Amino acid sequence: MKFKKTLRAFLPEKSQVQQNRHLRHFSQYLHDSDIFHLTRRSVGGATAIGLFFVFMQIPGHTMLAVLSSIWFRVNLPIAAALTWLSNPLTMTPIFYVSYKFGAFLIGSPILPVQFEMTWSWVTGTLMSIWPALLTGSLVLAVVASGLGYIAVQMLWRMAVINAWEKRKNSRK
Repeated sequence: MKFKKTLRAFLPEKSQVQQNRHLRHFSQYLHDSDIFHLTRRSVGGATAIGLFFVFMQIPGHTMLAVLSSIWFRVNLPIAAALTWLSNPLTMTPIFYVSYKFGAFLIGSPILPVQFEMTWSWVTGTLMSIWPALLTGSLVLAVVASGLGYIAVQMLWRMAVINAWEKRKNSRK
């Protein structure tokens, strides 16, 4: 299946992941072949986990995705890589959208917020907006996670159907 081959080309080898210095504490779990398989269930689950942690703006969200992929036995490299959609360039827009959406959901007024990577911002501004930010982040994380899972299931199914059709047409 071409989809699987393309995906495999971008993923690291199992040995590369096992030798990663950040993952050495989890080495006993990295021998489970399920966390490296490319199946519809494994890729869909990894996508759900990775997208969930994109919206959870917490330190170490990649490690949490790694732990979750080991726990749920889904593709570890995909789950970890998808968390990187949240990076220094995208963090501010994700914070902003999560906050505005959360404020809308809980009915709180939207305060003018300027994001800063400082301790005073965390203790001052974040403390006043955290209910809306947390609500928006959780809801968006669950929605993105579910939509990502469904999208992978549909794309995988379409790829399988296309492969069947090609085989059927080549026999004629």
